[in-house]
Amino acid sequence: MLHPKSVNLRKIVRLIEDKSATIVLSSVAIYIVAFSFISIWKFFHFGYNAIDLAIFNQVFYNTSMGDLFSMTIHPHSYLGDHFEVIILLLTPFYMLLRSPVTLLVLQTTVLGFSAWPLFLIAKKIANTRIGLFIVAIYLLNPFIQNMNLFEFHILPFAILTLFFAFYYYLDSRFNLFLLFTFLSLLIREDVALVVIMFSFISLIDKKSKKWILTPAVIGAGWLAMVFWISPMLNNYDSYKFLFYYSWLGNSIGEIIQNFFSDPLLVLTHVFSLQNVFLFLALFLPFLLLPFLKPKHLLLSLLVFIQLLLGSFSGELTLKTHYSALLLVSVFITTIYSLEYLFISRIKEKPENFRFRIKSYILKEPALFVSVFIAVTVYGTVTFGPIIPAIQAISSNQKNESEFTQLKRGYVGLIPDNSSVTTSYDLLPNLSSRKYLYSLHYAFLGKKQYSDNLYTLPPTDYMLIDTKDLLTYQIQFPDDSFYQDAYSNGDDNIRSILEKQELGIISTSDDLLLFGKNVSDPVEIYRSELEKPTTNSESGTRIIEQSNPVVAPGIDLFGYSQLPTNPDQHPKFNIPFSVLPVALYFHVTDNIYENYQLLLSIKNAQNDIIYEKYYALGYGIFPSAEWKKDNFIKTNYWFYIPKDILPAETASISFVKLKDDFQYLGLDGLLTATMKNVEYETAGGSFDIPLSSIITE
Repeated sequence: MLHPKSVNLRKIVRLIEDKSATIVLSSVAIYIVAFSFISIWKFFHFGYNAIDLAIFNQVFYNTSMGDLFSMTIHPHSYLGDHFEVIILLLTPFYMLLRSPVTLLVLQTTVLGFSAWPLFLIAKKIANTRIGLFIVAIYLLNPFIQNMNLFEFHILPFAILTLFFAFYYYLDSRFNLFLLFTFLSLLIREDVALVVIMFSFISLIDKKSKKWILTPAVIGAGWLAMVFWISPMLNNYDSYKFLFYYSWLGNSIGEIIQNFFSDPLLVLTHVFSLQNVFLFLALFLPFLLLPFLKPKHLLLSLLVFIQLLLGSFSGELTLKTHYSALLLVSVFITTIYSLEYLFISRIKEKPENFRFRIKSYILKEPALFVSVFIAVTVYGTVTFGPIIPAIQAISSNQKNESEFTQLKRGYVGLIPDNSSVTTSYDLLPNLSSRKYLYSLHYAFLGKKQYSDNLYTLPPTDYMLIDTKDLLTYQIQFPDDSFYQDAYSNGDDNIRSILEKQELGIISTSDDLLLFGKNVSDPVEIYRSELEKPTTNSESGTRIIEQSNPVVAPGIDLFGYSQLPTNPDQHPKFNIPFSVLPVALYFHVTDNIYENYQLLLSIKNAQNDIIYEKYYALGYGIFPSAEWKKDNFIKTNYWFYIPKDILPAETASISFVKLKDDFQYLGLDGLLTATMKNVEYETAGGSFDIPLSSIITE
C-alpha cells in the first residue's frame, strides 16, 4: 500500500513492520481503556436504560451464587431467551467484582482484543501493512463502537471467536478451528448460522470432507437442539424470538411455508426502505470494497437473511449488537479486497470491471488510502459515540449531575438483599440481587412477546422514576402488540400498590420510593366529591385563584404549600431548592386525554430559565381517570437546581402530545430516548410566586 521512495522512509516502514505486534496491542489497549472509561461513566450516570445490562448482570450475579442462568425480570431461565451457555465460562471473571461494571469492561476488552486475530488474518492473507491498516479501520469503526456502548450482550464476543476460527481455517488446523467453532456456538444460538456457512466456504475451497461436513452438521444440530429445548425453559410454545418473524407466521413451519408460498410479501418486506438503508450503511464505510472479492460474505449470508426478514430497523441494527455477525464477514472480505488491489498479481482481462477498478486505484494508491481513512473517521464522528461521549463527559450542565446524584441517593436507600421493582434507567444499578423486576412489565401486565398475563411477584420496594410513565406514552400506544395493554397500565399499577400494601416512603421531584406497610405514607394525590377548603385541609392555607382552565374540562382553582419532612423528601446534600406545592383541580367534564404537566421557572424579566415535564398524577393517577365533578389534589415536591436562582415565578400548565410522529430511539451515547417529541399547551397557565414558597 505504501511506496517508499527514500531510504529514510523505507527504514520507518521497516521499523513499523518490525514493531507491528506492539503497535496493534498498544492500539487495542488504548481502545480498551478509552471505552471502558466511557462505559463506566455512562453506567454511573444512569445511561443504560434498555434493560439488557440489568438482565445480564442479574443472570451473572445469580449464576455466581449457584443459581445458574436465573433471572426475574423475565420470569424464566435466561436460556429460554438466548442459549448463551458461555456465561458459565465467563462467570469466574465476574466473580472478581459482582457488578455491571465488570461486564462492561469485559465486553470492551473482548471487542478491543478482537483486533488481534483480525491482524493475524490480514497478515496471512496479505501482509503486515494491510494488517495494521485493517486494525485501525476496525478500532475506528462506528458499528463496533456503537455495539460496545449499547448495553451489554454476549453476541459481540462471537467476533473474537469467529475471527480465531477463520484464522485456523486458513491455517488448516482443524482441531483449533473446531475448538473456536464450538466456543462460538456457546455464545448464542444464531452464531450457528455463520458456522453452517463454513461448510459452503470449505466446499468452494475444495477442502476435505471433514471441513465440508462438520460445520454444517454441528451448526444445524445446535440450532435444532436450541429450538427443542428453548420452549421448555421459557414456557412459550416455541422459540421466543420467532416474534420478530410473526408477519410470516406463528411457528417455524408456518414461517417456512409462507416464505415460499407468498414471494411478493417476502420481497416487499426484504426490499423495504429500512433494509435498503441497512445494506448501504453497512458497506459504505468500507467503500463497497467487499464486493470486489465477495466470496467470504457467504459466512454472514444466513445472518443477513435473518435480519432482512426480521422486524429490525437498519439504524437499530447498526447501533446495537445485531451487526456483530455481519461485521465478521465484512472485515474478512475487506482484507481479501485489499490484498487483491495491492498485492495480487493474477492476470485478468483489461475489460473486466473489477480489473478496471483495480487499475484506477493503483494509479493513486495514496489517495485511495486517504479516502478510506477519511470515510472511516467521518463515520466515527457522525455515526459513532465518540463525539457525544466527549460532549457528555465534558459538559458543564450542573443540573444533570445533580439529578444523577439524586438517583444514586435513592438507589442507596434500598437494602441489597431486598426484592425491588424499578424503572428502566434504575434497573442496572439495582441488578446485583436475586429478585429484580421491571416496572414496565408490571404496568403492561403482559409478558415479553406473549399474550400471557404478567403478574408482578411480591416486591419489598418499588422505586419509580416517573419519567418512565412519559416514555410509555411514546413507546406503547402505537405498538400493535402492546397498545391494548397500555390503556390499562395505570390501573395495573394502582392495583399492585393496593394488593401488595405498598406506600410511599419518600419522594423527591419525579422519584417515588414505595415500601411495605408504611405507617405514615406520603400522599401524592387525592380525589374527593367535595371542594377542599382551608379548614378541611387541617389548617393548610389554600390560595384560591380565578378558576383558570388548564385543559378542556379541568379548572385549577388554587394551590397550597406542602411540608418538607427530610425523612420523606431527602435531598442527600445535593444543591437543590424545593418547590413544595399542592395543586387543586375541579373536573367539570369527562376527560379522555392523558395530559402532562409542564413546570416553567421564570426570572424577573419573565424569561423562562428552566423547564421540565412531569407525568400528571405521577402517571399513576392520570387525567383520563379523573371523574366529572370530582375535586383532585396533586402534591409535588419540584426540585429546582440552585444555579438558576434567584427566580420570580413558577408557571404551571397542562400539555398533551402533538399528533406528529414521535418514537423511542437511541441518542449519540446509545441511550434510549424519546425522539421527535413535541407537546402542545392544553389550556391556560397558572403562576405561583416563588419568593414565599420555595425552600432550601
